[in-house]
Amino acid sequence: MTPLVWSVGFAGAALLLLALAELGARWCIRLRARYYVWPPGARYDIRLSPDLSPPLEARVRFDVNRDGERGSDVRGADRGLYRILVAGGSPVESFLSDQATSWHGALERALATPESLRTLRAARVHVGNIGRSGVAAQELDLHVAARPVGARGADAAAAASLAPPARGLGARRRVDRGSPSDAGARC
Repeated sequence: MTPLVWSVGFAGAALLLLALAELGARWCIRLRARYYVWPPGARYDIRLSPDLSPPLEARVRFDVNRDGERGSDVRGADRGLYRILVAGGSPVESFLSDQATSWHGALERALATPESLRTLRAARVHVGNIGRSGVAAQELDLHVAARPVGARGADAAAAASLAPPARGLGARRRVDRGSPSDAGARC
C-alpha cells in the first residue's frame, strides 16, 4: 500500500472516531441535562409526634414518581389518560400532608369518578405535583421555562404560590431563562 492510501485510511478512521466521540458526548449531555423538581423515585416516610403537631397526620407518605413529580407513576403512553400538573410554593407542595389526603391527591380522586371521567373524555386521570416550598410567584415561570420532565404531555396545568415576592411587594425582577441550574438551590 502506498503512503497516500495509508494517509486517507488514517484520516477516515480519525473522522469516524471523532464522529463517534461527538455522538457519545451529546448522548451523555442529554442524559444529564434533565431537570426534576424532586429526585425521581424518592420516597419519604415522615413520622410526626401528635403531641407536637396535633392537627397534622401522624404518618406522612411523600412519594415521587419517575418523572420527578409527587404522585403515582404514569404508565407509559396510556390511551385516554388525562394529565394535570400542579406547580407552586408550599401550599402546592403540601410536604406535611399525606399523599392520599393532600389537596392534589383529593383532586385526583375527585376527577377519577365515572362522571368526571366522562366529562373529561378520559379513561384515567393523573395529577402530578411539582410544588416546592419557598417558590415565589416570580419563580413559577422559571419552573415552567425549565420544562420539568413531568410537565411534558400535561393536558392541564395549575399554579399557585402564597410566598411573598422576592424583593418586596410589587417589585419586578428579570428572570434569566438560561439553564435549569440558574433556578437556584430550591428549584
